[in-house]
Parts: sequence; C-alpha cells; structure tokens
Amino acid sequence: MAVCENCGARLEENEDVCPACGTIVLKLKEQKSEKPDGTALPQTPPDPADHTREYDREDIEKNKLLSCLSYLWILILFPIFEARDSLYVRFHRRQGLVLFIAEAVYTVNVFVSLGIAGMYFKGVPLLIIGALNYLGYGLFLYLTVKGISNVMKCRAKELPVIGRIAEFAGRKINKE
Repeated sequence: MAVCENCGARLEENEDVCPACGTIVLKLKEQKSEKPDGTALPQTPPDPADHTREYDREDIEKNKLLSCLSYLWILILFPIFEARDSLYVRFHRRQGLVLFIAEAVYTVNVFVSLGIAGMYFKGVPLLIIGALNYLGYGLFLYLTVKGISNVMKCRAKELPVIGRIAEFAGRKINKE
C-alpha cells in the first residue's frame, strides 16, 4: 500500500489522486531518483512548517470541523471545550488563539490611532490612516482563510509568523 507524499494518507495501488488532499500521486515506477546521465536528483527537504505526519489520520478526519472553528474569532470556544483530547485540534486551536489575540490587540490599536489622528488631522490624512488599518485587517483575513484551508486539506501546517508564536507558546505551556 502506498502513502501520499503530501499528507501521509494511505492510498490504494490504483489511485492516481490522493482522496484526502487531492495531490496527484506518482507511481513508484515513475518516480526517479536520478537524472538520465546517472547523477542523483536533489532531494527536496521536508517542509519544517508542516507537522501533518505527527498526527493520527483518524483524529484529523474526525475533528476537521472543530479545527476550522479555531480560526473563527469567538467560535474558538467550541474547540477549547469540546476537543480537549485531540492533538490535531490543539495544534489549530493554538494558532487560532494567537490569531484571535493579535486581531484583538490590532483592533484596539486601530481605534486608538484613529482617535488620536482624528484629534490632530482632518480629511485626507485620516482617510490614509484608515486605509492602512484596513490593510492589516486584510492580512488577518488572509491568515484566517489560510488556516481553514490547511484544515480542509487535512494539514497541520504553521501559518506565517502566527505558527511560530503558537508553537513557542505551546512548548512553554507544556513545560509548566
């Protein structure tokens, strides 16, 4: 039985596409480890931000919905209370919680900066500051969609910046 290179799912011998993540699967006889001239092909190192292989496939499939809720603001309460034993949900819950805290801090900063700017500036500068603040919200929206996309692809992949902070916080909590 073969295994998907992307997500680690078990594949039947006749499958060309992984049923879990949709990756096109090369047959073993088609995979080459050397160039036509006999020199070895460079091996691509595994992605250090992808922790999918560390999690049980059954846990991933069972807890997709709760993992998705981890990225949707206040709905993070459901994964916190409903899936305490799921390591996969815990991974996404940590990232979702860091993302939620970052969004809350950013929102407070937006209101404070707009309030201060409103006292000193009128018109165009205030519009520019407001537009820049919405760019930040666009970044948070991107990270939310990326997190949910990773869950739907059955991946435990770190989000940019947020993933490192969540991993560091998780190690600190586990040590104490």
